[in-house]
Amino acid sequence: MTTFNINLNYNSLREKSHIWIRRSSVFLGIASNIFQIAPEVSHVLDTKEQVIIVPPEVGQALRQKFLEEFETWVIGSALRDLIEGHSSFLLHSYGYAELLVPGPMHKGILEQRITNFDKHNVVPRSRKVFELLDCKDDFSPMFASLVKARNCFAHRNGIVANLDTNIDDSLQLVWRFLALKVPDENEDLVRLDLNEIGEYPVEAGQSLKIGSVEEKKSFKVGEQIRLNKHELNQILLGFHLAAEAAISGLQSVAKKLDVPSDAGSS
Repeated sequence: MTTFNINLNYNSLREKSHIWIRRSSVFLGIASNIFQIAPEVSHVLDTKEQVIIVPPEVGQALRQKFLEEFETWVIGSALRDLIEGHSSFLLHSYGYAELLVPGPMHKGILEQRITNFDKHNVVPRSRKVFELLDCKDDFSPMFASLVKARNCFAHRNGIVANLDTNIDDSLQLVWRFLALKVPDENEDLVRLDLNEIGEYPVEAGQSLKIGSVEEKKSFKVGEQIRLNKHELNQILLGFHLAAEAAISGLQSVAKKLDVPSDAGSS
């Protein structure tokens, strides 16, 4: 029988996800804010090159098109980084989850299971990790739609084709983020859209909660995927929430088994 000494460092595991979220946030911020720069950023690659690929002087409409296409390219690259980064995070989480699940285990079995797990993309990885940890998986629909969006950006410059659709004749993007919620007359939680209301009257004793909610946006076949800065920021938060949910599941199982963790981990 193989003996495994497990000492979980949640901060180290968390960083395997957060590093990609921060990277994408910076690049998306630059791409979104480049429209505000005056004078406009030059598109010329090399002023000393004798072979002119793109004329240095172009009209205002074409300049604007360059900026829009740059933003589209960065969004596609960010989605790729976010998905691949979270896939890597899930690979590390899966190894811990397998060790924490009760039952016989030895090194050969663990290595084979990790190898098989590594063959899958982010969607089945997420489902498997949450299944092992006996946690509700709210994030697989988000990953499934964003994988389709990433492929759409990679192969068709963000223009939706028939093979990209996931609902009727459209590609519906789904993501999760945090929102303020209040109970209605039936005690069901209702989300407040803080972008549309400046204030909300709260009665004495009425509860306010912050929780994960789902957002959707659809694009028809032939339409180019466009996401504003607020939506992109929400998607980044969705990946953060997904990582925290997996870590919370690991912490819960590890606590029941009295598995130690490194000092300073949360």
